[in-house]
Amino acid sequence: MLVLAPDASLSAEELRPLAPAPVWPATLAGLQTLPRQSNAWVRDHFGLRRPILHAWSALTYFVFNSTTSGLVYIAPDGRMFLRSNRMLEQSAGLVVRDDVITDTVDAVTRVHAALAARGIRFLYAPAPNASTVQTASLPVWAR
Repeated sequence: MLVLAPDASLSAEELRPLAPAPVWPATLAGLQTLPRQSNAWVRDHFGLRRPILHAWSALTYFVFNSTTSGLVYIAPDGRMFLRSNRMLEQSAGLVVRDDVITDTVDAVTRVHAALAARGIRFLYAPAPNASTVQTASLPVWAR
């Protein structure tokens, strides 16, 4: 396995274009984007990134019994639930995002109308997140 794969242009796993190598900016304003471009390139082309991230996650969880980011709830049975954007609270019905629901209904209605005008049937079926489906693994307050 190469440590760096500078000639790769497509992610084999994600089937998406990889970040191009950063170029030295010609202007001072362009210099502000150099760190972001460099980070994206290293993220996409560093061959050992995935094993290192997995090893770090296993080390922090199994050895230090912790998640470094606090964005994951690890249930006693080992299942992991993403906590970003208050997902557990949303699945429990403690957080309701009326504006997101309204925006989604509006978008689905527009798509349905556009397709119906062409005689195309449309089915919208949102996929639930893990904390909505695997409720037995959650703390009592989140069920």
